[in-house]
Amino acid sequence: MKLDELKGIKRQIICNRSRKEACVSEGVVAKVLLVLEKERDEETLSTAAQTIGSLCSIDQGILELLKCHGLPVLLGILVRDPKGTVAKQLLWTLKLVAKYDAKLLGDCLASNPEAVWSLGWQLKSTTPSVVLNTLQTLQLCAMESTEFVNTVSSMFDRTLFMCLLESQNRDVVLQSLRLHLHIINNMWSSPPASDSEEIIKMLRMKARQPNDVDLRLAACNCIVALFRHSARDSMSAHQEPYILATLMDLISLLDEKCVDAVRTMRQLALADEKLGSTIIELDILPKMIPYLEEDNDRHVIDVFSFIADLCDTNELARRQCLESGILSAVCNSLNSPARSVQVAACACFHMLSRSVRGLKMHVSTISKSIVRLLELARQYGERSLQLHAVSVLANLCSEPNNLRETLMKNGILTVFLEVYRSNNVSEAVREKSLLGIASLAYVSTRDIKQLISSSITQDDVKDLLDDIVPYDMMEHALILIRNMSHNFGPASSPLREHWDLDFILDRSLDIGTRDDSPTVFQIQCIYIAVNVASGTKVDKDAIVRSGWHKAAITFLKSTSDEVRAAAMWLLQNLVTSSQHLRVLKDLDVVHRLESLDTDPCLDIRGRATIVLEELEKASRGAQPQPRLRRRPNRQQQQQQQQQQQQRDSTDVLADYLQNNW
Repeated sequence: MKLDELKGIKRQIICNRSRKEACVSEGVVAKVLLVLEKERDEETLSTAAQTIGSLCSIDQGILELLKCHGLPVLLGILVRDPKGTVAKQLLWTLKLVAKYDAKLLGDCLASNPEAVWSLGWQLKSTTPSVVLNTLQTLQLCAMESTEFVNTVSSMFDRTLFMCLLESQNRDVVLQSLRLHLHIINNMWSSPPASDSEEIIKMLRMKARQPNDVDLRLAACNCIVALFRHSARDSMSAHQEPYILATLMDLISLLDEKCVDAVRTMRQLALADEKLGSTIIELDILPKMIPYLEEDNDRHVIDVFSFIADLCDTNELARRQCLESGILSAVCNSLNSPARSVQVAACACFHMLSRSVRGLKMHVSTISKSIVRLLELARQYGERSLQLHAVSVLANLCSEPNNLRETLMKNGILTVFLEVYRSNNVSEAVREKSLLGIASLAYVSTRDIKQLISSSITQDDVKDLLDDIVPYDMMEHALILIRNMSHNFGPASSPLREHWDLDFILDRSLDIGTRDDSPTVFQIQCIYIAVNVASGTKVDKDAIVRSGWHKAAITFLKSTSDEVRAAAMWLLQNLVTSSQHLRVLKDLDVVHRLESLDTDPCLDIRGRATIVLEELEKASRGAQPQPRLRRRPNRQQQQQQQQQQQQRDSTDVLADYLQNNW
């Protein structure tokens, strides 16, 4: 194909889509590629490059280019003469290919490092359009091809990046920042070359660029990404000033309605716990409410995710959300038509529900969403949404208050049991539903325990206490049994009727006395025995028969105050019977109890004294006496009433301070 013919084709296809399609179908792409591969005349190559770029402006042209294996031809010209005019003209074609299939081009470049370095030469051009086309091509490929990121990162060094940041073209600077951000976020094998004080200073200058929100946000994103890449446990001394300054820049962007700044602040909070606390102390959360009322689902999801991360472990953040009205926005978003918004709102509610005492002040707001939460808990096809909904309900049931009573009236126990028995839920959802059942069993009535123990059978209990059960499921199962045995007596008779008490005691003893048993398991197992030992003589006999009285003495050597206190409580419940006093006396427990006089825990010392007194009485032949309340005289009654009034006023003041501090 001669030069005149190429010029004729070029004139025909300019701004003429139908003519381009006709040329592609006639095989012109293959002929032009042949010219690019064989010809050495500069003008002919330049015309051919312009022609192939015009033909590739339609998808059929790109497909034909790929079919004819045209990428190696184009990259070969880049490698052969990276500083030439033809190479610059072919950048437009490569950009079109990257828009069509960035992964294909990225993988092809990754296998040809020389071509990547040739593209690096284009970044040093003085023509802004050439630099911009190259940056956009690199960005598209880096977003789709992991292999390409590793290759381009070695070319995109500190000197080149600094040169691009000093460009007078705003679009070049912005695109350079975005490409560099992507490289940082995807290169974890070694620190990026640009992590230097000089680069940070330049980025800080760009972050304060007036009247350019996009440029400022891109610079802040790069600073945060560099910090996240280098941060290990906390900020270093030289990092803290520019990170805090960047945080203030992000807050100013937020004031300018730049919601994307929320995502960057979220990354800062996740990177360093101290920064998360700083964000909370700056009282930023109330500023989130207007963004939660937008129609932009992506912005709403970003804000909910940001709030959820801050409220995960921070009680102050949860309190701010409850006081600022974010809870109402969360409840309203549960009815959003967008499923992703529902998931984000439910996840945020999950974090807020960890402050049960704070939520009891907002019963009217939550009550409007209870029916919706119960519906979401039955969304078996949406596992993430169902998990958060069940978690919210389980947290709301964790304390006996008006909120739990409202949930009980709406059939929460039936929902928990239904979810737990379902075969179409994840293991995490079953764990949370079991925790909800355990919460409802605490300080509950005989009817509730009757329903639980009849629905979760003895076979279920055996499965839950099996060695292969996951950690969280085992913990929740022990909490359930402990709460079911609480106030052991008439209210706990359903536990005796439907479950094997001897098996539960033996199995809890086995779990609690293992060498590798976690402290939380030991505490729950001991309190199961404590609750049973508070029952009748038959129940105490079951404790002794299982060997729990011996284990309690062993647990007194534990380094955990909670474990020792629980073990001491178990011994105290056993000494109310003369028969079991003799059993303890035969174990020579006196010496061990006397050594607890110096125990740092006041509760343990007090209980040890009580048990020693009972043992001493038994050694003198005296019978242990139950601690009966004497009817107080009139003066004592008046004193008790005054003390109760003082306690009530103190409780009211404490609740007010806790909720309004």
